[in-house]
Amino acid sequence: MDDLEEMAQRIVLLSRGQIAFDGSFDELRQLTGNLCRIRLVFQGSGTGMGADLGSSGQSQGRLADLMNGGGVGGGKNVRLLAANGNSCEYEFDTAEVPVNVMLRQIALLDGIVDIEIRKAPIEQIVAELYTKWRG
Repeated sequence: MDDLEEMAQRIVLLSRGQIAFDGSFDELRQLTGNLCRIRLVFQGSGTGMGADLGSSGQSQGRLADLMNGGGVGGGKNVRLLAANGNSCEYEFDTAEVPVNVMLRQIALLDGIVDIEIRKAPIEQIVAELYTKWRG
């Protein structure tokens, strides 16, 4: 659906035979908060988030502690989605945890070689809304 976001300026969603939403993709995203994903790549080539990554594993663990233990957003709106090898991906709501706050915490960690920030997939947003509308 990323192509749809690029091509269309408006989206209409139906629920129970009624128009439930009619607006832009940005307005649609705001209904569920402004979910973003951040992927971090650490030095090393371990097989998971642990001691096998050396200092990178410690950084990943420390980041998880910061985010889920109250360091960033009180752990309310930041969650670990995946940890594979030397990378991990988090999801957060920029309405609750601004990007600059997230980046400040990440800057405290050692061993990060790459960062990628992107919006949550529109499919996820639509699925969450339909689940919510279903009640």
